[in-house]
Order: sequence, then structure tokens, then C-alpha cells
Amino acid sequence: MYKFNIVILLALLAMFASMGLTHASGSAVIEDANLNGIVLTLENKYYSDSTDLTATGLANNSFTINGAALKVSKGIDINQFIGFTESQITDSLARYITNHNLNGTTDYILLDMEGDAGPRHWGRHLTADQDDDGFSTSRTFLDIVNAYKLRISVARSLLPDAKICLYGMPVPENPFVHSHTWIQQIAGFTHAGTLGLFDDADYIVPVCYMRFCEDDYANYKHKNQEETTMAIQAAQSFVDTDGNHIDVFPLITPTYFGNSSCVLSVISADDLWEQITWIKGLGVDTIGLWVGNDTLPRSTTTVSQYAEQLNQAANQDSSGP
Repeated sequence: MYKFNIVILLALLAMFASMGLTHASGSAVIEDANLNGIVLTLENKYYSDSTDLTATGLANNSFTINGAALKVSKGIDINQFIGFTESQITDSLARYITNHNLNGTTDYILLDMEGDAGPRHWGRHLTADQDDDGFSTSRTFLDIVNAYKLRISVARSLLPDAKICLYGMPVPENPFVHSHTWIQQIAGFTHAGTLGLFDDADYIVPVCYMRFCEDDYANYKHKNQEETTMAIQAAQSFVDTDGNHIDVFPLITPTYFGNSSCVLSVISADDLWEQITWIKGLGVDTIGLWVGNDTLPRSTTTVSQYAEQLNQAANQDSSGP
């Protein structure tokens, strides 16, 4: 059973400013709130004025905790990641929770842990094997997964009522489902699941950022849809130690990422809404929209302004041609 919640990424907001949108403080309230259930998630903060989001139906009940709070700072090497103790991780996260007023929260809490020890790299630490999927665990792989599980356990202990969401599971970087790097990445998550990686989490967060624009390829929409489908279907295949599938919380954003010639430029509201329809078509009700801050990157456009544009695209789509 899925809940229809879409997390809005703050990074999207700054990018949309480049479109020249103006603050619609005097605009009429949008009657059809097609974004109900969509959850906005910012980095290390909440959106400053949730009342600005009310007309669009966009929720403001998600929070992305960066890796530093979990002793996974950028540039940290694998041995350091593995070496931190439960006490060190608990002290760091407890301070962060207090400083950000997260005690007792029931919101969606995304654990953003990247770098060399990040989830998308786990498969690199599997060893070749002729059985099953062609991979088997190594000592380093086991240590990394256990260190990650420790951080999930600490987060669950300090935030017992929160919805714990595991970021970056998986992260496609090209639309080639049969590539070795993709197969290796998925094998990493599959093996981690047998070790209990998902047992104490509420959601898996596949990253569905769009990496292609019309300046890259004429069929850029098809490529974006392929990557979106790859990420979600892979996440839907992961199971915990009891064989249960974990709810999927896809993360989208309003700007282009990767090696696109349009990187960090704003995605049109029409194209982002179309991606949302792809995701809903895959049986997912919970969608995260991530933005780094109150405004889109390199812009003065706010998240609420972009949300109005997105809602208008949704209303136009629902009204038909």
C-alpha cells in the first residue's frame, strides 16, 4: 500500500528562477490542488513559509539530513566511515536533531549519505561469483553495510516516530539497464537487503533526477523516462530479510543533473509533471521533490512559485486537450 506523497527538492527552486517567474502573492488561489500528497524536502531545513504552499497542495513535512550529521562528511574515506562508533554517531546526530528542532517529529526524514561509502558504490565491493547474480559479498562490503545499518539504527532510536527514508537507492547515471555498472549497483542493494539493510527503514528513495534535455538528444524525454523507470522498478524489487518489499519514495527535482548541457537549468513545469505521471503509472503514490533551499539554484524564484507553475501544468493535463 503506497501513500501519495511527493517530496519537492529545494535545489529545483533556485533553477526555476531563471524562467523569470514573479512572486504570485496577489494571484488567485488554485482551486484544483493536484499536488496533494507531494512532499517538499529541503536540505537541512524546512521551507520557510508553508502557507505559501497551501494553495498548491504541496506538503512541507519532509527534511533531508546531510551526511555530516551521521559522520559521513564529504571526502570521508571508507575506513573512517566504518570506524566511527555508535556513541560518536549518536552524539553527532543528537546535536543535529536538537539544533534543527526535530525531536518528536513524525515527518519524512531522508538520510543523505553519499561519498565513497555511499549506497550507489556498494556493488563495487562485491566479488565475482558464478552463482546466482554473479556476485558475492566481501569483507569490505559487509563492513560498509553494517556501518550503514548502525546509522539507520541510531536515527530510528533518536527519531522513533519519524518516517526513515534511505536516500540514493538506486541512482541511475545512464539509461542502459544492461550495463555492468547498473547490474553491479543493483546487486549491491540486493545483497545488502539479505543482511537486513532495509529492515529498520520505512522508505527506499530511488533518485529520479532528469539528466537529459532537448539540447542533448531529440528523444531526451524517452531517455529520462527510461532512467526513471529503471530506478523505480529496481527499488520495488528490493526486499528485507522477511522477503517484504519496502515502500518506495522516489525523489525528483526541478533542475537537470549529470553531464547534460542543461545541467542546473530549470526543468519546465510541463516536463516535470509528465515525469510525475510516469512515476504514478508505476504504482507509486509517494514522490519526493527535493530542492536545496527556499529558492531554486542560481535564481530568486521560490519553491512556492514553481509549485504554482507545476500545479497549473497538472490542471492543464487533467482537463485534457
